Amino acid sequence: MRQYFYFLLLLGICGCDSPMNNRVNEPQNKAQQSISLRFESLALNIKTVWLAGPEGSINFNNKLLVILTNEQGDLTDLPNDTTLQFYSTMPSMGHPMDDAGTFVRMAKGLYLNDTIKYNMPGDWLNELWILDQNFQTVDAVRWLEFF
Repeated sequence: MRQYFYFLLLLGICGCDSPMNNRVNEPQNKAQQSISLRFESLALNIKTVWLAGPEGSINFNNKLLVILTNEQGDLTDLPNDTTLQFYSTMPSMGHPMDDAGTFVRMAKGLYLNDTIKYNMPGDWLNELWILDQNFQTVDAVRWLEFF
């Protein structure tokens, strides 16, 4: 009985000032809702806008809108026989995302991918690729986000 009392006393003392008592369970969302980038070889400006997310859960459909403009700032479509592809990896863990989804052209210069799924919260290196009809990369942009 005495040993049980000392065990409870020790447990209470050790647990009171534990750093675990002050930990934050949810990561701070440092992802930017909008980022401006440029496909250099094609002279296309892009703006990425998260319509939902980003959130690190395979049960959540992140929604990414990509807006393409030319050098004059006018909305423009992808060059003929090319597609837009999203991809992401987690550098700290060494694995890719769960599902990159697919972009759908909504209107001139507007492309929506509404089925992007990340495995978990953390740091993610996002990439947008323009692929030709042979699935060769014509141009690409990358940005790092943490959520």
